Amino acid sequence: MLQEIARRFRALGRAQRMRWAAMPLVGLLAALLEALAGAVVFALLALLFEPAGVVPGPVVAFIRSVLPYADSGAPVVALTCGRQGSTS
Repeated sequence: MLQEIARRFRALGRAQRMRWAAMPLVGLLAALLEALAGAVVFALLALLFEPAGVVPGPVVAFIRSVLPYADSGAPVVALTCGRQGSTS
């Protein structure tokens, strides 16, 4: 099976072989960027819901400087469940 794949790979032109050879590297780069973006989302959610528990650093300091609240220990977002008022 590997011999057949190698034979077909050699049948491609040089430009096409280079594109196919670069495909795993592009996939790896995309996966790395996706993992980094996921980590940033979790960090931002942690900063929004529990700012006092976030480890300080230069990125966190910058994000806190642009957020519209002054108290670094107060949560920015509070989720509640239930009704606001009685309908009866």
